[in-house]
Amino acid sequence: MPTASASVELAATPAQALEAFWDLDTWRAVWDRIEQVGVSYADPCQQEFVMLVERDGRVERVRTVRYRRRREIELFSPDPPPGMRRHTGAWVFDPIATGARVTAVRHYELLPNGRADGFHERFGLRLQAILDQFAVAFAAGPTAVTR
Repeated sequence: MPTASASVELAATPAQALEAFWDLDTWRAVWDRIEQVGVSYADPCQQEFVMLVERDGRVERVRTVRYRRRREIELFSPDPPPGMRRHTGAWVFDPIATGARVTAVRHYELLPNGRADGFHERFGLRLQAILDQFAVAFAAGPTAVTR
C-alpha cells in the first residue's frame, strides 16, 4: 500500500500533543474543515466516530476507529474517504529538545476508479496542513490547546 507522511515540531510535551490529537473537541477547534463529529464510542483508549469533513468544495463522510497507545494514536477507517478502498495509519508523538515531533503516517489503497492523478502529493499536503494548524494552536502555549 502507498504511504503518505508529514511531521511538525510542537511547543508541547508528547503527552500534551497526544492529548490534543485524541480530543475530538480540540480537533474541531483546530481544523476548521470539520463540519460535524458523531461519536459512537469513546473511552480513554478507544474511539469510534463519524466525521464530516470539507475537502475540495464538498463534504466527505469518514468513519474512523482509533486506539490510543503510549506514544501514538493508531487508526483505521472501516468507511474510508471517498475514492479509497483502505485507509489506516497513526499519529506518532516523539520527544525532542524543544517539545514534541508529531508525525502523521497514512497507508492507503485507492479504488480502481479513485482519484489517483496527483493524489499522493495532495494527501501529504493535507496531512501537513493539519499538523501546521496544530502548530499554530500550540504556539499560543500548550494550555491554549489542551484542557
